Amino acid sequence: MKKIILKKREKTLSKIEWFVIFSFLSMVVSIIIISGFS
Repeated sequence: MKKIILKKREKTLSKIEWFVIFSFLSMVVSIIIISGFS
């Protein structure tokens, strides 16, 4: 039972990690666009 809970936690953690990576990438892209225009 504990192993199943751990697996579910890993899946949710990976979703959070993907969200953090996506937001970080979008921030970097916006910085590049802003610096490119200025």
